Amino acid sequence: MQKNKTYNKKSQPEMNTNTSAHSFTISNNPQEEVHRVLSALSTVFNTTAAAPPHDDRGRSTVDLSHREDADRYLTQFQRSTVAWIVADRLLSSSNDPQVQFFAAQTIHTKCRADILQLDFHQLDSLRDSLMESMMRFISRGGSGVKAIVTRLAMAICCLALQMKWDSIMDDLLLTLQQQPLEQQQPMMELVLMIAKILPEEVNSERVLLPNEQQRYVFVEKLVHSSEKMLQFLFFCASNAGGSGDDSGRRVKIQEQVLRCLHSWVRYVNIPPALLQSTQLVDFIFAILQANDYNVYGGDLFEQSVDVVIEMLRCYPSENPDNMGLVQKFIPLIMDLGLESHSPFQKALRLEDEDGMRDYCRIFTEMGESYMSLIVHHEDLNQVKLVNLVLACSAIPDNDIATITLHFWYRFVSCLEDMEPYEYRQLQIDNYTPQIIQLVSTCTSLLRYPSDIETLSADRIDDIDRNRFYVNDTLEDCCRLLGGDMVLRTIGKMLQTEVERLSSLGEEGVRQWHTMEACFKALISTSRYIPHDESTVLPFVMNLVPTLPTSVPFLRKTANLMVGAFAEWLNRHYDQLQPILPFLSQGLSDSASASSAAVAIKHLCENSNSQVALGDSVLHLYDGIVAAQLQQQQHSSAPILDIRDELEVLEGACKAVSRQLAEKLAHDPTSSTSLEYINRIVEPIGSRLVQCTSTSTTGPKQVIAELERLTVVIRYLNIPNRRPEFLIDLMTQCWPYLEMISSSFTDFQMAEKVCRLHKHCLRNCGVSAYKPLFEKLCIHLINNFSHSRQSPYLYAASIVISEFGRDADPQCQKQLYTLLEEMGKASFQLLHSAEQFKNHPDVVEELFFFASRMIQYSPEIFVSSHMFHPFVQCAAVGMTQPHKDANRGSMTFLDHAFSFALTIHACSTSSGGDGIDGIILDCQQSIEALLSKEGQTIVTNLILSLIGELPCYRISSNNSSGSVAGVLYKLYRLCPNRVMEWMTVPLNRVSQTEQTLLMNAFRSNVSKDQLFGVCERFVEVCSRSQRMGSAY
Repeated sequence: MQKNKTYNKKSQPEMNTNTSAHSFTISNNPQEEVHRVLSALSTVFNTTAAAPPHDDRGRSTVDLSHREDADRYLTQFQRSTVAWIVADRLLSSSNDPQVQFFAAQTIHTKCRADILQLDFHQLDSLRDSLMESMMRFISRGGSGVKAIVTRLAMAICCLALQMKWDSIMDDLLLTLQQQPLEQQQPMMELVLMIAKILPEEVNSERVLLPNEQQRYVFVEKLVHSSEKMLQFLFFCASNAGGSGDDSGRRVKIQEQVLRCLHSWVRYVNIPPALLQSTQLVDFIFAILQANDYNVYGGDLFEQSVDVVIEMLRCYPSENPDNMGLVQKFIPLIMDLGLESHSPFQKALRLEDEDGMRDYCRIFTEMGESYMSLIVHHEDLNQVKLVNLVLACSAIPDNDIATITLHFWYRFVSCLEDMEPYEYRQLQIDNYTPQIIQLVSTCTSLLRYPSDIETLSADRIDDIDRNRFYVNDTLEDCCRLLGGDMVLRTIGKMLQTEVERLSSLGEEGVRQWHTMEACFKALISTSRYIPHDESTVLPFVMNLVPTLPTSVPFLRKTANLMVGAFAEWLNRHYDQLQPILPFLSQGLSDSASASSAAVAIKHLCENSNSQVALGDSVLHLYDGIVAAQLQQQQHSSAPILDIRDELEVLEGACKAVSRQLAEKLAHDPTSSTSLEYINRIVEPIGSRLVQCTSTSTTGPKQVIAELERLTVVIRYLNIPNRRPEFLIDLMTQCWPYLEMISSSFTDFQMAEKVCRLHKHCLRNCGVSAYKPLFEKLCIHLINNFSHSRQSPYLYAASIVISEFGRDADPQCQKQLYTLLEEMGKASFQLLHSAEQFKNHPDVVEELFFFASRMIQYSPEIFVSSHMFHPFVQCAAVGMTQPHKDANRGSMTFLDHAFSFALTIHACSTSSGGDGIDGIILDCQQSIEALLSKEGQTIVTNLILSLIGELPCYRISSNNSSGSVAGVLYKLYRLCPNRVMEWMTVPLNRVSQTEQTLLMNAFRSNVSKDQLFGVCERFVEVCSRSQRMGSAY
C-alpha cells in the first residue's frame, strides 16, 4: 500500500506518557516507530528481523532487548494513532512473515476499536488497500500467507461494519464474476474466507461501534443477502477445483464452503425456507451417508457434522416456522442410523470411534432440538428417534455414550412437566421400555475401566465426574418410573453378575467392576425406595459383609451405598448388624476410610429406639482417638484423617443425643447423660489442657482438639439442659482458649477459635449465653488487637447480629464498646492505602461488622464519634481493587445511607417538632458527615461508573452495596448537593455521557430507571474508552 498519506491522523495531539518501567513514549514519527517495532519484534521472536533501532541522526532509541519491555511496547504501540501508518509500511515493505502478520494483526485490532482515529473519508482508501494486500499475498503464496490473509480478511469485515459497507458480499461476488478465468479460483477462495468471517466479526462484541443499532442494521442486511449467499456456496461446492482433476483443491474449497455455511447458520438468521430449498443440504447428507475419506477426503465429514448440528440447534421444532426444514431433516437424519446398512450401524460394527462420536452428536442434537415432537400427543413414530439415542448411550466408549446424558435430562424434564397428570402418565407408559433399557445402559456406563488401578488421579477424576452425571440420569429415571422399578432392574443385573463371579472362583475377585457399578447405581435409587422394600435390598446388604477387602474401589462404593440406605437399614437391624464390623474395619484402610466414616455418620443420623448406635459408635470413636494418640507419640502418620474422625464423632454425638432423648422420654429421672458427657468431653478437655501446658505442642494438634470440641458443641444435644451444658463446657475451656489465642496468632487458629465461639453462641441462644457475653467481647477485642486476624471481626459481627436487638442498655453499651475498640484497632492497622491492599480480608470483615451494627443498633453507632471514621475509612475501601474488600465497604455505605433516609423521613414527618434526642443526634451526625465526606464518596461512585475505579456491582435489586444503589440513596437524601458533587468527576467524560447521567437525576427517575441509566452509562463510557475517543 503506497498511499500512506491517507492514514494521517486526525488533527489532535498524540497522548504521550512518561517513559518508565511500564510505559513508553510513542512518537508521531512513523519511520522512528518502524525501527522500534522491528527491534521489538526481533526480541519477541528472537530473530534478526532488523538492526538495533536508531533515529535519523544515528541516535539510539529506547532499549527493547528485553522480552517483557518489547511486549509492553508493542501493546502500547498498537493503541497509538501512528500505528496505522507503521503497520501499512510493514505490511508492504517487509518480507518477514512474522512481521507481516503483526502488521495485519495491528490493522485488524485497530479496525475493531480505533476506527475513530481516522477521518471517515479515509475508510474507502483503507478498504481498497486491504483488498489489494490480500490479493497480493494470495497470488504470491508461501509460508505463513494463510494466517496473514485471514487476519486481513478479519480487518476487512470489521471495517465493513464500521463504515456501513453492507453491500460487501454483493460487491465481492460482482468482482469475482469480473475476474479473468485464471484469477477466479484464488478470488473464489478469498470471497469464501471473507464470507465465513463476516458474520463472526459483525456479531463480535470486540468490534466497538458508536451506535449498536448499526450492528443490528448490518445483520439484517446479511439476512436479506442469505439467498444469494446460499446459491454462491452451492455453486462453489459443485464447481470446486475448476475443470481440471485437482481433487485436493476441490476438497479444500468444499471445506471452505461448509465452514462458511456453518458461520452463516450460527450468526445470521437465515429464513428456514431457504435452507429447506437449498441443494447444499443434499450435498451435506451425501457426505454423511458416505463417510468415506476416499470419496470426499479431508475434513469434509467433520465439517458436515458441525453444519447439521448447528442447523438443528438454530431451527428447533418448537418454532412453527421451522416445520418445513424439520420435516426435510427427519428422514435424512434417520436414514443415517436406523437400518443395518446405515453408516452409523457400520461405524458400530467397525468400532470406528470418530464415526460413532459424530453420529452420536447428530442424533442427540436432533433429539434435543425436536423434543417437542418426541413428547407430542400424536404418534409420529418418535420412539424410533428415542431408540436411536438409546443406541448411542449404549456405545461401549463412555466418553461418547455420555454425550447423550443431557438429552435424557431434557427428556425426563419434559415428561415431568406435562399436564394433565393422566396424559403425563400415558406418555411415561409409552416410553417405559426405553427408560428401563436406559437404566441398564446407565449401570453399564458406571463401570470402571479394567485398568482403573493404573490410571492417574486426574483421569480417575474425569471418570468420576462422568459417573456423577450418569447417576443423575438414573435419578431422573427413578422420578419417572418410581424407585421400585429401577431398583428391580439394577437388582437383576447385580444378581446375574454375582452368579457369574461365583462360578469363577478366585478369578471373580479380579472382575469386580460390574458389581461395583451396580452398587453405584443403587445409590441413585436410595431417595425413592420405600422403607418396607424386601426384595432387592436384603440381597444387596447380605452381600456387603462378604465383599473382598482387597479391592478399595469396590469397598468404597459399598460403604457409600450403606450410608445412602441408612434409613432403610435402621428399620432392618438384622441387616445392619453384620455390616457394622465391615464399616469399622474400613476405617483402618486409607482408601475406604472416608466413605466408611460418612456411612457411620449417616447410620447414626437415622438411628432410632430399635437401633441404638450411640454406645457402639462411641466405643468405636474412643478406639480411633486412642490409636491416633498412640501414633502421635511415635511420630507416625495418623491412621485416620481428622476430617474422617470428625465424621465419626459427629455421628456418635447425634446417636447419643437421640438415645438420651428417648431414655428421658421413658424415664424423666434418668441421669445417663452425665455418663455420656464424661465419655465424650473429658478426653477432649484433657488433651486441650495438655496442649496448652506443653510448649512443644504444634498448631495441628491444637486445631484438631478445637475441631473436636466444635463438633461436640454443634451436635451433642443434652435433653432439657443443652444451654447449661454448653455454658459449663465453655466456662471450663475458656482459660485454655485464651492461652491458645495468645500463643497462636495465625489466621487458621483464629478461624477455628472464632468458629467455636460462633456455634456455641448460636446453640445456646442469647438469654443463656449472657453470662459469657462480656467475656466474649473482651476476648475478641484483645485477640484482634494482638493478632489483627479478620476472623475476630467476623465473630464480632456474629455477636452484633445475635445481641443487637437486645434493648438492655448495658448490652447496647457493651456492643458499642466492641465496635469502638475493634474499630480503633482496625484503623491503626489500615493507616495507609498500602495497608488496605495488604489486608483486604480485614477491610471486608470490618465493614460487614459495621454494617451489622447499622442494621441492629444504628442509633448508638451513628450518633457516636466513631461513625465518621468508619465512613472515612469506607471511602478508601470502596476504591480498592479487591472484590470482597470493595463489597464490604459499599455494603456499609449502603446500610448507612439507608438509615440516614429513615432518619430523614422521621424528621420530615414530624415537621421538626418532638424529635427524640437520639434521632436529632443522628440527624446532626449525618449532616456533618455529608458536608465533610459527601464530595469524596460521590466522586468515587462516579469514577467507578466511568471505569477509573473498581466497579464490581453496578446495580442490584436483590442485595445491597451496588454503586447505583448507594448513589440513588444519596440523591434521595440530598438531591441538590449530589447533583453539584457529580459535576466534578463527570468532567472526565464527554458532554454526551454527562447529559445521559445528569438528565436521569434531573428527571427524578425511579430507582429501577436509575439503575438502567447507570448500566447504560457504564456501557457507553466503556465503549468510549476502548475506542479511544468520545462520540
